[in-house]
Amino acid sequence: MATATFKTGVTERFILLAETLMRSGTAKNYTSIAKLMDQPLQVVSKLMNGDRIVTLEQASALSKNAKVNADWLLTGVGEMFRKQEIATVESADDILLEISRAVSNFELQGPLAEKLVVAFTDLKKENGALKDEVSSLKEKIIRMLEAIAENT
Repeated sequence: MATATFKTGVTERFILLAETLMRSGTAKNYTSIAKLMDQPLQVVSKLMNGDRIVTLEQASALSKNAKVNADWLLTGVGEMFRKQEIATVESADDILLEISRAVSNFELQGPLAEKLVVAFTDLKKENGALKDEVSSLKEKIIRMLEAIAENT
């Protein structure tokens, strides 16, 4: 069961979030916030009044639909909004292709062009290494779970 301190903190952060979403224009009103949460308007009203606290499902929907940092909403840790990913491996490939095309057509020249090509090539390498590391870790976890299952 959640403590009173936890409930108060989540409620305060939710109210701050709702106000921020409306101030920024991401949401026009409570109805818009309810849509971002995949919830009825009454739920948002109860959350704003402190009669309820945000559930994991609601936090997940806000995280997905409004780029809210669910960790911040539930714990107060981090920034209110998730930082936008600058580039994924796929978009890095697309951007690198565009930069290469611009360099070839002399639309982009000199040291800046070289820096951009190097930066996106490094980004692609970093993301590839990260994907490999995550994949390796996933395989290790699966093996550990299988070993535990065999021993029980």
